[in-house]
Amino acid sequence: MKITRAIQFFLSYFYDIRLEQAVSHHNKQLENLLSQGRIKLVIPNAVYSFKDFYNSFRSAFNILQTENRKIKGVLVLGFGLGSVPLILEKIYNKNANYIGVEIDENIIFLAHKYNSSLRKINLQLIKYDALDYVKNCKEKFDLFAADLFIDNKVPEQFESEDFCRNLKQLLLPDGPVLFSQIFSTKESEKHGADFLQGAFKNIFPLAECIKTKGNIVLHN
Repeated sequence: MKITRAIQFFLSYFYDIRLEQAVSHHNKQLENLLSQGRIKLVIPNAVYSFKDFYNSFRSAFNILQTENRKIKGVLVLGFGLGSVPLILEKIYNKNANYIGVEIDENIIFLAHKYNSSLRKINLQLIKYDALDYVKNCKEKFDLFAADLFIDNKVPEQFESEDFCRNLKQLLLPDGPVLFSQIFSTKESEKHGADFLQGAFKNIFPLAECIKTKGNIVLHN
C-alpha cells in the first residue's frame, strides 16, 4: 500500500521517515528525513538542518533578542536546507534579504526539492567555497551565521584569524556574528574553547558563547 504524504506526516511524529539519500564529494552520506513534520538533513554524526527545530541557532537568536534587531541583510555560510532564514522569517517575522553559500551541490539540490518555503523568501543560494566568498564579497550584512561543518568538524581554514577578520569586514555596525561549533565531547569542548579564546576573540574581543544541546554558538 502506497503511503500518502498525509500519512507520512502523521507517522513522522513517532519515528523518522527516510525520504532520500545522497552522496557527494564533500559528504559521503546524506539523508533527508521527515521528522516531527519537518524535513531534517542528517549525516551519520550530525544534523545539518532541521527547519525551525534547528536548536543551536534558534536558541542563539532568542538569547540575542533578535526580535528587537533590525535585520535586512543576512549571510549564511553553510546553508544546509535553510534553517537559519526559515527561523528568522517564521519565528521572528523578519523580511530580510538572504545570501546562502553552500559548497555541496547535492545539499543545494535537496534544499530546492524539499524546502518549498525557500521560494517565499528573498534568497540567493549559490554554490561557492565560503573561504573564497568572504574574501571577495563587497556587500555588508546585518547578521552573519556560520554553520560550516564537514561531518561533525569545522575545517581548520574557517577557524583562522584571517577568516574571522574577513567576516568582521562584512558586518554592519552592531551586527552579530554567530558561529556554530560542536560541543558534545571533551575533545570538542576543548577545541571550541580554544577557538573562542584564540582566533575568534582576537578579532571579536567581547566574544562569548551560547551553549545549546550538543553545540555552542560563538557570538561577537
